[in-house]
Amino acid sequence: MLRNALYLAWTVAVAVALFACGSDTVQKASTTPTPADDGGVLDDGALVDNMVVEPPDVAMKPSKVTATNETVTVLGDTRQYVLVVPKTYDAARKYALIVALHGDGQDGPSFHALLTFDDVAGDDAIVAYPTGAVDLFTPYDQNGDQLLVDAVVNRLGLSFDVTIAGDEVHHAKPHREPYESACLRLAVDPRRAVVLEDSPAGIASGEAAGCAVVAVPSVAGIHPEPGPRRLVLTSLTELDLAALGALAAR
Repeated sequence: MLRNALYLAWTVAVAVALFACGSDTVQKASTTPTPADDGGVLDDGALVDNMVVEPPDVAMKPSKVTATNETVTVLGDTRQYVLVVPKTYDAARKYALIVALHGDGQDGPSFHALLTFDDVAGDDAIVAYPTGAVDLFTPYDQNGDQLLVDAVVNRLGLSFDVTIAGDEVHHAKPHREPYESACLRLAVDPRRAVVLEDSPAGIASGEAAGCAVVAVPSVAGIHPEPGPRRLVLTSLTELDLAALGALAAR
């Protein structure tokens, strides 16, 4: 089975057992059209003559997931996160677990609303959106934001095989040490590991360690060319296990 150590928080295949989750109600916003000069409004709201004709309302696609607001205690503080679980959840299945970390000025609920990832994850993943500033400087054992990721994963009855934080290595990305250390702890040959990255420093780190790399654009911006052991995608939705296996085997 292909396993990857994650430098921050990435996707892992896991079997989970969750408590029952409630469902949120999604309301569709509506607006009243305003006619332009010499125009009219039909009974169904369409604008005619000198106005744009609005398309008829389209029924919202049914959601495949249940999203709930949850809390967990970290270093004595109550922290919040949004938990998104497939409505078809089956405890006997294995699911990808995705911990989605937001940027500055956002929180878990706003990032969940912005990312619109539910349709992509659908029936195949469990997604957690923690609210946190993502402190990159405080040592790991005192860092509430980094410990929040572990706490959310543990709250679901899960665990990563290995985690490596920035203060646990002597050399950060783009040095090879982060991924090299992860492979060493996992007893995995780097040539059989695949790194998922969204930054030039991360790509350089993974390749320096001898790993294959899947590169996906991000805010930081990457423009690498595909290579013998580098796959460049526009979105992780283009990736599947078969492609990962083929890349690792190169």
